[in-house]
Amino acid sequence: MSDDRIGEFVSQQCREYEARISASDLIHSMADLHQCMVVASKFVRGVQIGGCSYPAERLLPIEIVVQHHFGVKGLKISDIELYAHILALAQRGHIKIAKLSAGETPHANMEAAENNSVLERLCGFMKNDYGVQLRAEFLGPPQGEDGFISFDKPLEAQYFNVEVGKWQTASIRPQRLSLEVGTVNAKTTFTRLVRSQGIARWPYGHKTVTILSLSAEATLELRCWDRY
Repeated sequence: MSDDRIGEFVSQQCREYEARISASDLIHSMADLHQCMVVASKFVRGVQIGGCSYPAERLLPIEIVVQHHFGVKGLKISDIELYAHILALAQRGHIKIAKLSAGETPHANMEAAENNSVLERLCGFMKNDYGVQLRAEFLGPPQGEDGFISFDKPLEAQYFNVEVGKWQTASIRPQRLSLEVGTVNAKTTFTRLVRSQGIARWPYGHKTVTILSLSAEATLELRCWDRY
């Protein structure tokens, strides 16, 4: 995908959400991946909706969508594009975000027993404190998915209410979702969202499992971007 195409996409998002950033700066930066990340960071942190700042770093940091072993240096321009698009959907109220406290960061893929021990404690906490029958298991590669998470009662979540310009409480319906632990590429996250309308993420360095749930309208929109 050309740099001009990426620049066109991001500048379109900036215009729509009144981001205070120059479209020419965005397009110019696409030739340099590091500079692209600098500019993209300004974009995702500084978006304004009706005068209200969107706290992207707090609820939807980039590691939820894409995380590489080499950190930011491993990101591709297509990763940034997909992250920006998912953020845009969240800003329009199409993504519900739930945070489950695991208490620990994930272990390496080879340490399946340790990961499952943390998830088992999380399940016990959810049952004892919230009455939710949560099931979670880390399977590890190469299973097609790192694991799964399911719950029998709605989970409390947040979504951005565009009409009032702030985050409000919502709920995510009971369901089974793929659990991606540690590193993940943007294409995998994107595919899970398109096919299942949701994904559970437990990135390295994070002590919470984040669940993303998409509206039906958002799923249709993401399918239009399914080119990867």
